[in-house]
Amino acid sequence: MKRLEVSVSIVFGWSPLDTGADLERRYQDVYRKAATFFYQHQHNRASVFFPGPLLRWLDEEHPEFTRLFAKMVDRRQIEILGGGFHEPLFPLLPPVDRSGQLELLTSEIRRVFGKRPRGAVIHLSAWDNSMVSTLSNGGIEYVLLSSSLIPERSPYRPYILNERGKTVKALFFRSLDGAGPEPADLLSLLSDESSGSLPGLFPDDGIPSRSRMVSLCVSEDRLQSLLDSVWLEKFYFMSRTSFSDRIDVSLPTEFLPQGHPFEPIFVRPGIDSGVGGTTVFDLLYSSPAELSLYNRMLHVETLLSQCRGDKARRDCARETLWAAQHHSAFIRRNGAAGSRLRQSAFMLMCEAERASREVGGFSESAASFDYDGDGRDDFVFSMGAFSAVVSPAGAGVVELDVMRGGRNYADGSLPCGLLSSRLLSDSELSIYRNSSDPLSLSSIGSAISFRESSFFPQKKEVRLVGFGRTDCGGAGVPISLVKRFCANSNGFTVQFILRNEGDSRVRGNLLVESRFPEMDAGECHYRVDTVCAGGSSSSAVSGPVSVSGVSFVQVTDASSEVSFAYEPNESCDSLFLRTSGRDGPGLLSALFWPVDLEAGLEMEKTVNFSVIAPKRRKR
Repeated sequence: MKRLEVSVSIVFGWSPLDTGADLERRYQDVYRKAATFFYQHQHNRASVFFPGPLLRWLDEEHPEFTRLFAKMVDRRQIEILGGGFHEPLFPLLPPVDRSGQLELLTSEIRRVFGKRPRGAVIHLSAWDNSMVSTLSNGGIEYVLLSSSLIPERSPYRPYILNERGKTVKALFFRSLDGAGPEPADLLSLLSDESSGSLPGLFPDDGIPSRSRMVSLCVSEDRLQSLLDSVWLEKFYFMSRTSFSDRIDVSLPTEFLPQGHPFEPIFVRPGIDSGVGGTTVFDLLYSSPAELSLYNRMLHVETLLSQCRGDKARRDCARETLWAAQHHSAFIRRNGAAGSRLRQSAFMLMCEAERASREVGGFSESAASFDYDGDGRDDFVFSMGAFSAVVSPAGAGVVELDVMRGGRNYADGSLPCGLLSSRLLSDSELSIYRNSSDPLSLSSIGSAISFRESSFFPQKKEVRLVGFGRTDCGGAGVPISLVKRFCANSNGFTVQFILRNEGDSRVRGNLLVESRFPEMDAGECHYRVDTVCAGGSSSSAVSGPVSVSGVSFVQVTDASSEVSFAYEPNESCDSLFLRTSGRDGPGLLSALFWPVDLEAGLEMEKTVNFSVIAPKRRKR
């Protein structure tokens, strides 16, 4: 029986939040040690994946490192793996971005090491069979995938993937992350499993000449401990001595092209089982904040595809969008870290949209289409200072990307978005005022279901009408609420018309609320300025702040100097509160008026909402 062909694949990582100091620390702790280990042990061979941004940083800051790896590549000790430049989740991307990310890293590898990659890493093994064509057209011969994608098949057989006449060989890997067995135990287990000598573990098919192969994948986090504990050195030594008759540790490019009878296989769409979820879309659809980022990515992609003009600037804008496609922003993470990763992606998408405006010419516009894929048309406003989406689901602003600030201030906001509204009784308002987190009270108030009444693209105006029932003053009194959004270059004028449609009197409070997410980890950096009959005040919000009779409110994000101004047509009361939640801290801003409506009567309120972006500094 032939020996088991084993390759060691080292996958280095990178995060959009990494600073130069972070990378330098990892260079001293991991990268330099890895380069020294392999350079001093020429018989130890491995395939290595560098994310594009990390490879660029290493080549600029430590060219001696990349030169050392280039020497090992020339002597066929190290093989450099390709993949997505910014480690995207490939199934989420349109074909042009898949090919672009793949080719961008291929070009960078050729520039640094002088050879193009023949194998590719699919991050988190987020797989879709349409990737076969992309990889094949990009010159990739084989792909590394997690063995968890084929739970009922042996991962040791030579497989080949097919898609409409295009083929790519598949090498399935076992992860060495976590506390694993000793080198001798692992080598023995691999030999026994692959030969079918362990009962119930992928029995052999009776063809003694069939080749067997597998990859052992080592993440950057695990690599340091394997080097420090001399585990990796023992593994290579024992594979050349005690197990030399059963196992050969080499490179995939040496044992894959040997004319093996590859077995055709179809790998269903999936993702590494260690991530959780069946496919990447299962994860995405269970995470509203990440789904919002995905919708934003598709929208910017559409804008770039419609650009006509300076090709170099258009390509630069597309590369900026690719940088926003790093997988970390699309995988659900609780707390401030997840918010920071998403905001980093939103910032890059804003930059890409600004570039598309400069390339293709820009004029303010309003459009109606199904932005979020829920089967109902949303209303997208592309204005000078911002880009926003108004959803009929809750008649709120569910996307607010400030062009100069480069952030989405509706990310992680209330379920209905910014400038949402609700009708509360006096007792509910009291609970609301005294809550440590009104987000947990999203079920209180009168449920109102909205639909489109009229939309005028030329006027940049949409009118939404909602109907519901309230217990404010009676049991199940029917009410209607009309919300009219009229966009201008710097914000919205929002009109609220509340009508009592029943026979009983309605008494309560009409709230207009927004939750602004904290853009940086740690303390809330929002400052609130108010103007009322008693004068003006300014304060950082550390606890609940209530102001009565306000005529002007300005909320300022101190971290970016972006401000949001509210000017109600009639004075109102206000409440400002620090909040917490899955996406970290934030600021809730609520304006409210008393409601006292007899049967058949209505009340009207208007709020002018403005986005005040920081001025550009003169150089």
